[in-house]
This record gives sequence, C-alpha cells and structure tokens, in this order.
Amino acid sequence: MKRSKIYWSIGGLLLISLGIVAFQRIRATNKIIVNNEEVIISQPSKWFKSDVVLLFGGLNYATPEWMLGQLPDTLLKKYTFVIVPHKTSVSRAQELYKEYLNRGIKDKNTIIVGFSAGAKPVQGGYSSKFKLVGLIDPSTNSTLANKEYSSNTILSYNSSNWSSLPAIKSVLPILKQKVLEGGGIAEDISLSHKEFVKYFFKKYM
Repeated sequence: MKRSKIYWSIGGLLLISLGIVAFQRIRATNKIIVNNEEVIISQPSKWFKSDVVLLFGGLNYATPEWMLGQLPDTLLKKYTFVIVPHKTSVSRAQELYKEYLNRGIKDKNTIIVGFSAGAKPVQGGYSSKFKLVGLIDPSTNSTLANKEYSSNTILSYNSSNWSSLPAIKSVLPILKQKVLEGGGIAEDISLSHKEFVKYFFKKYM
C-alpha cells in the first residue's frame, strides 16, 4: 500500500513537471529589455533562468539590430541575448548584462559569439570556461589566431570572403588549425559573408 502511494506521488510529480514544460513551450516568447546605441538585450519570458549569449556584430550593415534580425525565434525564446557592436569588449558586454538585469553571469552559463569584426573581441576575451565560443566568418590576426583554443570553440568561415584582405585570409588556416588542435570544430565552407550568421545559429545552437 505504501509502495503504491509512492508510485502515485512520483507519477504526479512527473505529470506536473511535464505540464510545466509544455506550458512554457506554448507560452514562450521573448521581450526586448534594452535597445540603445550600446546594446540590445532580448530575454525569453520563461520561468527558469536561461543561458546568456553575448553576441558581437560586425562593420557597416552588421549592427546589433541586423544581428537580432538574423536570430530564429526558437533561440530568442530559449536564450537571453546581449547584442553589442564590434568594438565592445567581452568584459563590457558582461557588465551591460549585470547593469540592466541586476544579476551576475557565470562563465559556464555564457556563450560568446562574434561575427566578422566582432569576432576579434571574442578571440581577445576567449576562455575555455565559457560554455560555447562561436567565431563566425571572423576577422583575425596572427596574435589572436595563435591563441590556445579548446573544445568549446566553433569556427565557421569562407576564406574566399577575405580575398580582398590578404592579411586576414592568410591567418585563417592558422586559426582553424589551433581550434582543431584544441578539440573544437572548424569548417571552411562556401557561403557568402551575410549568410553566415543565420547558418551558424541554425546549425550549432
């Protein structure tokens, strides 16, 4: 008799848990907390705390607004995004999260992703403690390319997109090798520069 009560209790808890998950998926959406020249912060409206993505845009058209437009709704409902211009440092992006959401951010719950010129501060602020590090068709240099990267790193690029900037193109193979040596993922694929952000988030997140 006691055993059956225990089973019923466990079953009830499982049903409640499944109900909460289903309710969250049905009601899940996101809201823009901040939208100014320095940062856009999008937060999912879900009951439990989400991982945080620090997303760094690029030059010219690749503004935070444009970067936001590249993100699928499914991810906006899942992660908190802190989207900043390419000149922002990783530490400053972390500060902006704390400033506007009034809470700290742990490296193990942080994903940092940089596109084009925005990949340089990501490489500069790289740590193996981050949950994931994404380098999307990145600008780089010899110093950044020769850093030690680990298995949390994903590099996706098209060397042909950098033909007009040989100083960058020439070190991308070095960056690829360093990422692979550290156990990360690196690919040189045939995509236009503008296509990479949507591709990356669809494939890897």
